[in-house]
Amino acid sequence: MSTHGSDARLVGGPIILGVQGACTTYSGEMQLPEEYGYFSRMQLTQDVSAVSGHCIVFKTSYWQQVGGFDKDQFGLKFTVLDFCLKLNRLGCRHVWAPMANAMHQGGRSLQKRLSDFEFKVTYAQNEVKERSNLLELWSKELANDRFYNRNLSLLSPYDVESSIVIDWRPKRKDRQRVLASPLTSGAGQYRVIDPLEMLQDQGLVQSSVIMPMANRQTRVLQPIELVRANPDTLVLQHSVDDAHLSLIEQYKKALPEVHVVQMVDDLLGFVPEKHPSRRFQNREGHTRMVEALKKSDSMIVTTEPLKNHYEKYIENVNIIPNCLAKQWFALTPAKTKRKRLRVGWIGAGQHQGDLEIINEVVKVLSDRVDWIFMGMHTEQVKPYIKEFHSFVSIKDYPEKMASLDLDIAVAPLEDNLFNQCKSNLRLLEYGAMSWPVVCADVLTYQTKNPPVIRVKPSVPDWLAALNRLIDDEPERLRLGKELHTW
Repeated sequence: MSTHGSDARLVGGPIILGVQGACTTYSGEMQLPEEYGYFSRMQLTQDVSAVSGHCIVFKTSYWQQVGGFDKDQFGLKFTVLDFCLKLNRLGCRHVWAPMANAMHQGGRSLQKRLSDFEFKVTYAQNEVKERSNLLELWSKELANDRFYNRNLSLLSPYDVESSIVIDWRPKRKDRQRVLASPLTSGAGQYRVIDPLEMLQDQGLVQSSVIMPMANRQTRVLQPIELVRANPDTLVLQHSVDDAHLSLIEQYKKALPEVHVVQMVDDLLGFVPEKHPSRRFQNREGHTRMVEALKKSDSMIVTTEPLKNHYEKYIENVNIIPNCLAKQWFALTPAKTKRKRLRVGWIGAGQHQGDLEIINEVVKVLSDRVDWIFMGMHTEQVKPYIKEFHSFVSIKDYPEKMASLDLDIAVAPLEDNLFNQCKSNLRLLEYGAMSWPVVCADVLTYQTKNPPVIRVKPSVPDWLAALNRLIDDEPERLRLGKELHTW
């Protein structure tokens, strides 16, 4: 126990391995000596995998057998933890006894030394080194505390783990195991979640997807969590943020045999001028992606241009085109008779430059058709729009899209390097709705020769193509049916 004002607080409770990256002391919710804790853990004598260094008693012979404390690799923070883990290998038992109480000064000597800036920096650097040493030497032991249920959290003691749910049995393996960390956007659903669900349904893999936290923030996988899951393959998607870049190397150190795959469906670092992320992407996107690739084993991309761009940075690059899950083709888009046709565009909020191509087109045709936009629109066309629909979650997206009841869909796209590397996902979605499409005549929409009307980036060409479909119902039905089949 240590003093906290005038009260005593418990600081040397049972040690739980793996929690918070190394281990943590469970001292109840309020650290009160009389507290019962989780299932009375604070009041029961119990076996543990390690004990706190605040007060520890052991035989001299044990000290001699393991060579004492390893001050070279663990001379600062994890000295006793390393010592206990070595005793475990000898078959020793660690027992935490609540009836044995000792008063501890709460690290006052250390707190005094940390007031010195140079010592504080040295202390932080040494802690990083010791954590790295722990991963290299003890990762499997830290990930598999036999006194802590593997379904409980390694972030917060005794919380149920809800984001990284591993449903395969550790000692029974009949298929490849894949753990994936997808983006929280639609790309995560299309590129990671849907394909893995299909592979699992076919009995080809055992898969687990790391789900976002309650606030939709990405749940970052910790190295010890990776070791506990023990997958054959780890799939990371656009893992270029600070957290992931610093962790990829630690993943390989903690579980050297895991195969790390980078899943990428956009050209990072070369975004168009009017893209909302242009400043960050053009400054750091490419550099960060290259750094992530150097730490990974292979890469999966959506298009040939993406492969051509990235294969100079990583040897193993595979192309898996975008596809739609089968539930897309179980939808029955609404078909309502009306005097004016509904023409529309659907997309996310980074298409300012693309949509500016059709600003004048929307204005000119607004007296003939009703314009429907979902996701975004330019300010210039706002007066000419019949309906605007906000974007919805990816779960509700297919049904929402079907409810728009379009007669013609448009897909303008600037001809630049970023867009040339994109897939034809927009055409797949429109095709699932059996909508005829007028789109930009760019490489993205030329691949595999889809049955659409492609036009050059000029207002007369766009108007001619759209007027043709507006006036020809049989042609609209034919193109929509062909694109659905395609």
